[in-house]
Amino acid sequence: MIYISKQDEYSTKHPLNICLDFVKKFIKEEMEPGRYELQNGIYCSALASPLKEKDELFFEAHKKYADLHYVIEGTQRMWIGNTSQMEFVSYTEEKDFVKVVGEHHVEVLQMPGTAIVVFPEDAHTLDPNYLPKEIVKKIIFKIPLFLFEEN
Repeated sequence: MIYISKQDEYSTKHPLNICLDFVKKFIKEEMEPGRYELQNGIYCSALASPLKEKDELFFEAHKKYADLHYVIEGTQRMWIGNTSQMEFVSYTEEKDFVKVVGEHHVEVLQMPGTAIVVFPEDAHTLDPNYLPKEIVKKIIFKIPLFLFEEN
């Protein structure tokens, strides 16, 4: 897991820099929520909605992608757990979606302008005890894992 509170200096080709540059463009150009294809297999979903209800939450992880969750407006608290200490439920290959159950080990409060990067060993979900009714604007990036090996 990586927590970013300001844009660190990465090379312009680094996948995190590609994502953070898109965030700047998204905010500056007041782009609409939706799905966007970037480069090198990176894509994202820009969302503007209330957080999910408690009964809609579960731990997820991925095998082929890292997720970068960037909060633009509002706040959310994420729970992170290690997949090796959780029980496997299912995997959907076409969505690269691993569902697991277990306990979290880390809580991260995300304020506007912060990002968290989770890797395959980082099962993640929203904290079901912290679900403000405000609209949360965020972008969730999917970054192919091989890009981290190249930089």
